[in-house]
Amino acid sequence: VTTSPPATNLASQPIGTGPFRFKQWNRGDSLLLVRNDDYWGAKAKLQEVVFKYFSDANASNNALKAGDIDVLGAVQGPEQLGSFRGDSRFKVNQGAPTGKIIVSLNNATGNAALRDPRVRQALSYAVDRKAFVEGVEAGYAVPIGSHSVPNPSEPYYADMTKIYTRDTGKAKQLLAAAGYASGLTLRLDLVTEFPYAQRTGQILISELQEIGVKVQAQTLGFAEWLQRDFLDGNYDLTVINHTEPRDIGNYGNPKYYWHYDNQQVRAWLGQADAELDPSQRKDLYTKIQRQIADDAVNLFLMSPDSLSVQRANLHGYPQSLVSPAIFLGGAYFS
Repeated sequence: VTTSPPATNLASQPIGTGPFRFKQWNRGDSLLLVRNDDYWGAKAKLQEVVFKYFSDANASNNALKAGDIDVLGAVQGPEQLGSFRGDSRFKVNQGAPTGKIIVSLNNATGNAALRDPRVRQALSYAVDRKAFVEGVEAGYAVPIGSHSVPNPSEPYYADMTKIYTRDTGKAKQLLAAAGYASGLTLRLDLVTEFPYAQRTGQILISELQEIGVKVQAQTLGFAEWLQRDFLDGNYDLTVINHTEPRDIGNYGNPKYYWHYDNQQVRAWLGQADAELDPSQRKDLYTKIQRQIADDAVNLFLMSPDSLSVQRANLHGYPQSLVSPAIFLGGAYFS
């Protein structure tokens, strides 16, 4: 609880208790943090940290090469790494996979066809995860079969990648059984700010076309996506990287943007939250992961590696990020 300064402008003047504290924000350009000498733990080794915002990958690459920045922490795609490998001035970090790139399916408020699990299962049988791993992330990713990743931050991960392997014949059979033997048309929303979404969309359109599903792609900005797709539920398919660790609990919320409603999953999630025995909790989460995969709630594609590039003389920068948070308390230059 804080009484001074008043916590009325947290969006522009955040208050924290970490090794750094907020000093200045230049909207769209930079964020300045300074060392918090009142921090209860080990004091940060750096006096200040500046986060710079870039809307273009080439601009951020050039800034690192020119010495304007020290870390490229948000690698937009593996193609950014090529010019840094083999250069002794830089170090390329490849950390553990974290996020979950999925094709979100609107289970209730979009195209009525997607309310039929057979249609969603058909889409799952149509995709080749290896094609996405290579075509989108150049191999810097691992396939996933449900909403969890093989990362120490998610101890209850279970491998569900064998539930659906590419089988266009099976996909067509399921579509026919659901009444769509002649195919159907779905709208795919792709956020312009996310290069991975654009690349994923290209592969997805090609693969679904093979089973008679026509995909009409639309591009939109992230702000519009948040309103139209996430809040209003006005979409059929969309590509998003869910970076929050252990967020499988969203499948217990029918109002969440994919509108999945399964009473058994909600019950298991409640039991898992209350279960103190780790093995029993793991069993429950395995059941949950299996159920949402069987129901083909979404197309679970891959978890990209944590990729970053830093100056070789920088130490203590985290390589594996369990969320978009970056802990810099131990960072220093030699």
